[in-house]
Amino acid sequence: MRFGNERTRPSAELAAQIRLAAPKTVIDLGCGPGNSTENLLNRFHEADILGVDSSEDMLESAREKYKGTSLHFEQMNISPDMTVDKRYDVVFFNACLQWIPNHKRLIPKVFDMVNDGGVMAIQLPLSHRLVIYDIVRKLENNEKWKGSFEGVEKIKTLEPEVYFDMLSNLTDDFNVWETVYYHRMKTYDDIIEWYKGTGLRPYFRVLSEDKQAEFCEDILSRLREELPMQKNGEVIYKFPRLFFTAYKYGE
Repeated sequence: MRFGNERTRPSAELAAQIRLAAPKTVIDLGCGPGNSTENLLNRFHEADILGVDSSEDMLESAREKYKGTSLHFEQMNISPDMTVDKRYDVVFFNACLQWIPNHKRLIPKVFDMVNDGGVMAIQLPLSHRLVIYDIVRKLENNEKWKGSFEGVEKIKTLEPEVYFDMLSNLTDDFNVWETVYYHRMKTYDDIIEWYKGTGLRPYFRVLSEDKQAEFCEDILSRLREELPMQKNGEVIYKFPRLFFTAYKYGE
């Protein structure tokens, strides 16, 4: 996976912040191809770790990559309406929450999956603060592209203060923090390549290949205007991410 180290670093840093010394059961919600699940295995060697995702293709990749390890992978749809029939010491939710609606219902449901004495740990990108996100939003309303993206799925991220209030309703033992990563990009095209794997996917679903290339060119021209090149010829891709942990204790 291109930019694999940059993409998986936040999940490793989130796992490192979990105070539990030896959890027995861990679930990785929205595990994708299993990179975050591997980070959990590195952190909690003795735990029974399950990765779940809605995409069977992602799960097949994970099963193939981690064949022979103790990791398990299953299909599961994560939503505010999901049924919670099992609880875990660690409920890990990395870089997936932003695509699921109704966080005010979903986060309490995810917290309900946590055993007494356990923790919910979440990381999500603050994509709406990215320069490229602002460029895409403006292009959507540009005369050239207006009407091309009807029904395109948008990120559902809320502001940190909203999550703070949600967590304070669930537990007294929680932490919220933000990290801004300064990713080193060799070219402006590298930023496009990064975003193709995440934020541009919903737009590509409604565009032909020719139109996809044209849309990327329009984004690229604006990136060159918005982001200065550094003295060494590289470009800084500032990427803010929000983290929180919430611990559950019995009555």
